[in-house]
Amino acid sequence: MNRWVLFAKVAGFAASVALAREARAQCTDVTRETVVACALARSMTVRAEERGVRAGEGRREAASVVLPSNPSLSLTLGTPTDLPMRQANTLYSATLSQELEIAGQRGARVEQAEAQQSAQRHRLVAARRDVAAAALSAYFDQLAAVEGERIAEQLTKLARALKGYASARAQIGLAAPVDAVLAESEATQLTTLALEAEQRRVETATLLTMLVGGDPASQRARAMGSLTPVAVREAPTAALTATALAGKPEIAAAVAERRAEEARARVLRRMRIPNPTVSIFLRRDWPEERGFGVGLSFPIPLPSPVGRTNAGEIAEANALAERAEAGAEQLRRETAVQVVQAVEAFSRRKRAAEQFDPEAVRKAEIALGAIADEVAAQKLALRDALIMQRSLIDLLFGSVEARRKLCLASVELARVTGVALEGSAR
Repeated sequence: MNRWVLFAKVAGFAASVALAREARAQCTDVTRETVVACALARSMTVRAEERGVRAGEGRREAASVVLPSNPSLSLTLGTPTDLPMRQANTLYSATLSQELEIAGQRGARVEQAEAQQSAQRHRLVAARRDVAAAALSAYFDQLAAVEGERIAEQLTKLARALKGYASARAQIGLAAPVDAVLAESEATQLTTLALEAEQRRVETATLLTMLVGGDPASQRARAMGSLTPVAVREAPTAALTATALAGKPEIAAAVAERRAEEARARVLRRMRIPNPTVSIFLRRDWPEERGFGVGLSFPIPLPSPVGRTNAGEIAEANALAERAEAGAEQLRRETAVQVVQAVEAFSRRKRAAEQFDPEAVRKAEIALGAIADEVAAQKLALRDALIMQRSLIDLLFGSVEARRKLCLASVELARVTGVALEGSAR
């Protein structure tokens, strides 16, 4: 039996290790379907906001307690000190008291806690949306950098061909001095472009690794997929703005904060009404004399500044409620502007990307490689090669940059209009 238990434990451990390795692999070779999930699962920002939601649950539980305080039990024990009573029995008393709320403070506290919890839940939604947008943007940046580095490989090949061409022609005395200078200068520029493309790929990979929770020092994340924008809703700007305003979590959080402050003001106002304390007592304060009864006590409210009236706290809560409402209105205005800007940016980026015909781009990449081969074989004049390759390089890098900006614009439009980014990048 012990051997079977040991075998089950070993099998369970092996399965957990395999699942952990699979999860790490999914967050190392990230795809459009896994990049957001990896980022959300490992984001410290999201985790902190989730803990905030748990804190709100505890606050709601604390506010729902029925009694304002626990019952109080008071016990006394003594003996007479007067001479005629020295031989009397021991004196004692016991009092059980309980404070009661009669002005509905508990309901107001529960309402305040629920509003605070609602605000925190909306902050969590906003944090998840921001993390998802950042992860998708980094994913598209990495895809563009990888594609740019692939084009840069052709540039490195062309740079070697230009240097070899100039060197070979100079050795046999057929190259003009200016041609050699031009070839060397162009080769240096092409090599610089290739190094910059490699640097962009490293930088974007580092950022993507950090966002999906990896360690850039050990293994960098790799983006797998193509530069295709996020599917966004196509509708009139007014309709998109209305949708964005209705689903903006930051606005909902600000509105919930206003409700929480208003509820806090109600709690403070109701606390002005004194809470009675009901008590039951049993005592013996005279030889052979026992007493039993009930009591009722009220605190005496005094006017400010002698006594506490919560006037300052109420004024603070009302001011904070007004500030939250002003913040919500400001967010509504900013959201309307953001939607308009995002719609216009996406439209411009889409038109710019459509200027690059995929077939023409594919042929340009092939032609760039052919130029390098013909220069290496000295079948193409140097100055003709320089003119042709510059135009092709601009076309190839321009196509990558246009598609990258279109993808980023689609992410921003999806974010501001409330499109769910988890799994939406298909």
